Amino acid sequence: MKFLLVLTCVLLVAGGGLQGQAVERKHPKHKKHHVKVKHVQNCKKQKESISSIRENVWKLQSLMAEPKIPSAFHERWAVSCNYVHWIARKWQHHLADTVKRFHFPPRLSAWLCIHKYEGSWTDPNSPYYGGLQMDYSFQNTYGKNLLRQKGTADHWTPLEQIWVAERAYKSGRGFYPWPNTARMCGLI
Repeated sequence: MKFLLVLTCVLLVAGGGLQGQAVERKHPKHKKHHVKVKHVQNCKKQKESISSIRENVWKLQSLMAEPKIPSAFHERWAVSCNYVHWIARKWQHHLADTVKRFHFPPRLSAWLCIHKYEGSWTDPNSPYYGGLQMDYSFQNTYGKNLLRQKGTADHWTPLEQIWVAERAYKSGRGFYPWPNTARMCGLI
């Protein structure tokens, strides 16, 4: 009986029956390596994504005159892809919160009332531009970056125009740059 068992083992080894198992062992290792390379590539893409998301958050915060969310740029030196993924989720939450605040300025109904008595959001007629009829000096003071990037207020979105007006309001000017229409809206 022992003889048959030994003979079977010798035949399996000689016939290549165990070689198939050895190949099978190498194949999963190769697959794991492929998965690891793909995981590292996803990690690199996620690092790039964090940078892009952070820039968008900061751009909106700048427009809304909010302080920037601080960043130590940890994803640049992170070794763990799980940590990079966690940072990406945090910045995605920051972006969602910032976009939500951007779409609902504090005095939205007041600005829309002023707009109702002013001009079209795309009004290009000098010396007052856009839906809140901002002159060049006003735009340069409260919307310098937008003025440099997009031109006068008639090229800005309605929300960008409202946020620039909101910056003027927060600076202490209130609704007084629009004295007649603000009175018609009951704001002053």
